[in-house]
Amino acid sequence: MDRPGLLLAIALGDAYGMGFEFAPKERIDKGNDLTRYFPHIKGTVKQGRYGDDAQMSIALAEFMLSKNPRTTIYLARSFVTAFRRDPRQGYSQGFYDILKTVKNGTELVQKLTPNSDKSGGAMRAAPCGMLPTVWQAMDLAMWQASVTHATRDGMNAAAAAAALVWACRNGYDLGYLATFLNEVVPGYPWETPWKGAIPNRGIPVVRAMLTVLMRHNTMAEMLKASVDFTGDTDTVAALVMAAAAMNPNVPCDLPDGLLLDLELDSVYGVSFLRALDDRLAAAFPVAPPAPDPFEVSAEDMEELVKFAEELPDA
Repeated sequence: MDRPGLLLAIALGDAYGMGFEFAPKERIDKGNDLTRYFPHIKGTVKQGRYGDDAQMSIALAEFMLSKNPRTTIYLARSFVTAFRRDPRQGYSQGFYDILKTVKNGTELVQKLTPNSDKSGGAMRAAPCGMLPTVWQAMDLAMWQASVTHATRDGMNAAAAAAALVWACRNGYDLGYLATFLNEVVPGYPWETPWKGAIPNRGIPVVRAMLTVLMRHNTMAEMLKASVDFTGDTDTVAALVMAAAAMNPNVPCDLPDGLLLDLELDSVYGVSFLRALDDRLAAAFPVAPPAPDPFEVSAEDMEELVKFAEELPDA
């Protein structure tokens, strides 16, 4: 498979992980071989279909590409628009019921009580990692998370997820990522690898994401490892695939079948995601590295050498 763009990678990870979300370990041990998609164990999401993680990421990406004012109401309107044109399962029941009833961003904001530390703010934060600097990425990630998850851990988890995508896109070594997160989102045990089932909370999800990125080398290895944790597998898989797809040093060895069977006959499937990815990449190109203030140019070096040669002997 050719390397997917950000949103296509998120959708693929979400759809694959959805088949194992909070499923018994026996199902994961038997089925997690990257050969096919599975439906959600509750039957709410069909096999090969993405859920809330990808749809909310799409909504945020469209907001970033729009010329709308950067206000909470317009961001919330983007969430409502994405859902109403293509209603999907995968959301928490409470949030799903709200999305079914509201007609615009104002109504959504009025109905929300954003006091959760769950992973909803982090799960959609990957597009923020496309911004030029890590500080811009984290600022947008925390703000967008505050609409639904205005807690310390809810917003910091979103900032950390966006920072990891940003670091991968800018070619940071995977072995450095825990140190990097300690610098930009301090106060969490990023160096301690995650173990066990992943709860539906923001910080554990990002810790699991970080563990996968640092321990594995290819996109296929990372996707499988995201699901092997058990628990909130779709969110971890979506975020890991987003970061890995953006890292030019992570080989894309995902089976072609995962792309061919993704969102079959869907208006908002592969072609839609690829077009949106192209727009994102064009709008937010990778920023060139900042010049080293201590680097000496070739011309200056020649002048220095010439100057030194003309100095009188001591």
